[in-house]
Amino acid sequence: FELEAQLPGDGRVRIAVVEAGAVPLLDEELGATELDVEDRWFSKAWVESKPKPVEKRVLYRETSSAAQGALDVLVEVLSFQEHKASPYKQISLPPPEEFEVRLIIFETHRLRKLGIIRNTDPYFRCRLVGHGATGQSQETDVHWGVLDGTALYNWRFIFRLTLPLSSR
Repeated sequence: FELEAQLPGDGRVRIAVVEAGAVPLLDEELGATELDVEDRWFSKAWVESKPKPVEKRVLYRETSSAAQGALDVLVEVLSFQEHKASPYKQISLPPPEEFEVRLIIFETHRLRKLGIIRNTDPYFRCRLVGHGATGQSQETDVHWGVLDGTALYNWRFIFRLTLPLSSR
């Protein structure tokens, strides 16, 4: 993004991460961070650091004091003359690469029984989800007759995946 500002002044920037709903009215803010551009511009140490560091910004929601994730961000503050003389940096995703995801289920502990049934017969279903994921689904065998909530599996799920995933 490119923003214009006049310094000194109110040089704060708020960055929000938003979950896209089915329609814009249903969009939900997942977390946000605020940074002060003016602090950077008037900091001799920040102005002299070349190249600028990538900052890890913690995301918060107004309804919670707990961190909601983090965002890596690169902030450049340029005078108007520097802006005209400095071309944009090319940013792009790395080329797609094939990966294998391995997930191993070893055992369960304290599985709850449903209702008045004396034992449980658990199995696991694992599915790759997300943008660009293929929806591959796999299941373990059923572990019959679990009385105390402990079931031994030693089961390996293997999924093939291309990263980076597509955006929608």
